[in-house]
Amino acid sequence: MWSDWTGDRRTVWRNKIGETKTEESADSVPVIEFLRGLLERLRAQSAEGYINQSGKGKPLSLDSLNIRVITPALQKGRY
Repeated sequence: MWSDWTGDRRTVWRNKIGETKTEESADSVPVIEFLRGLLERLRAQSAEGYINQSGKGKPLSLDSLNIRVITPALQKGRY
């Protein structure tokens, strides 16, 4: 969630949302400047909820994104 960007920490695995398992998991993740800029633009469009969310406002399933978008694009040579 966007609140995790500056403070809170949680984990999302498929459809399960919870606290991080270890203190190390809750540590900050370094973000390169290019990605930081992209995330700031995304946040300006949607400053609430999950950073990557479905149309229903739930965490985006990366497995589903892979099946629906990434794999077909790679198979068609559009990468």
